[in-house]
Amino acid sequence: MSYLLLVSLLCRIDKTYIRDNNGSEIELFNLNPIYSVDYHLLELLQRKWNFRYRLLYAEQNWGTCHGNNTWKGSIAYLLNGDADIGICAISRTYLRNNVVDFNQFSMMDGIGFILKYPKKTSKQWLLMKPFSWQIWLMIIASFILVYLFLHYTAHKIGELLTTPIIIRLYAIYLARTMKVHHLEPIWIRITYLSCMLSMIVMTTLYSAQLYSYLQLSNQEKQIDTIDQFIIAIRTNTYSPLFVKNGNLRNMILQLDMKTGPFYWISHYLKRNNAINIGNYMEGIDYIQKNPRYILIGNSRILELLRKSFAQERLLLGSELLGIDILAYAFQKNSPLLKPFSEQIMTIQEMGLINRWLWKVSQAINIANPSAYYESIRTNNRFRTNDEWEMMQLIDFEALFNSWIFFIQFRCQINM
Repeated sequence: MSYLLLVSLLCRIDKTYIRDNNGSEIELFNLNPIYSVDYHLLELLQRKWNFRYRLLYAEQNWGTCHGNNTWKGSIAYLLNGDADIGICAISRTYLRNNVVDFNQFSMMDGIGFILKYPKKTSKQWLLMKPFSWQIWLMIIASFILVYLFLHYTAHKIGELLTTPIIIRLYAIYLARTMKVHHLEPIWIRITYLSCMLSMIVMTTLYSAQLYSYLQLSNQEKQIDTIDQFIIAIRTNTYSPLFVKNGNLRNMILQLDMKTGPFYWISHYLKRNNAINIGNYMEGIDYIQKNPRYILIGNSRILELLRKSFAQERLLLGSELLGIDILAYAFQKNSPLLKPFSEQIMTIQEMGLINRWLWKVSQAINIANPSAYYESIRTNNRFRTNDEWEMMQLIDFEALFNSWIFFIQFRCQINM
């Protein structure tokens, strides 16, 4: 009699439709095992250790705590005894460490950010840049209104305009150095003098802004370091972008940080509705079209896609926002923890992660989104359809692990 292993995971749901005897359409849900994380590991260990397994769909949630030690997702399945192991490369956090056991880390991933490269600033209309177009419209409108008001007032008092009213009032401002025939009312003088004072203030502000623009380089400011990243997020100059079903966004929201980049990202996410994208490739396309967004994710994936997938020049931050430790989760004191940990440590010592990354980088060499997937499918570097399907996993980190396990147990070391 074999042992039944209950596995909590995140995977793609395939919807199929069938018709019953009455002709009504019935919607069926199927968990696609190809898209589930570490599925090859389960298959291989099943044959090696003679156990059965049943997949439990964790509703695209690795494990979120909602106060009073109430959990959802894979961690909740483990705590309730509904699952024996949680896979999909779960991030180790302080709260999760308190309630479940993790094997020794399977991978340490750098958390990086990427954005569209700063474009060159145009020198055209430089004299107009110190003020926005709304302010320019208000200035023009105010001058027109003041002139019409003074012109109308001069006609109303019955004065023959032998001298333009603006020149006459300017003489008032110059202590009446010009001889005039009539004394203007005091409220006309106040209006004109207020206008003149406003012009003096605006001229000063305009000169200062114009000087600052002249001192700028011919490119927009780069966002390359953590300090620059924090300023961009804190001031809402840029918006963070995450993979929709990725682990990183939930992990950041659970961190109790008081400062640093994760604090400001969490602060932004709590105040704004963040835009989520389906996978990293969609994220690269999005930031190319929307230059005020920053894609946050696995630094190695971002670097790979920057060189092989992006059609425009992208800037990858030189400093990491942090380190993400990915592992498998087990119930407390689980007998499965030790054998799984030993297998993962063996894989790490073999250094097969870098080999797999090299293979992927060789396969992804066409920077054309429309032909991207087809080039991978037909380039003969992926031996089976399963390997092609694995390329579409949303969680690339888990994909690395599942492929490594595939190599380890099948002894396919040569690439």
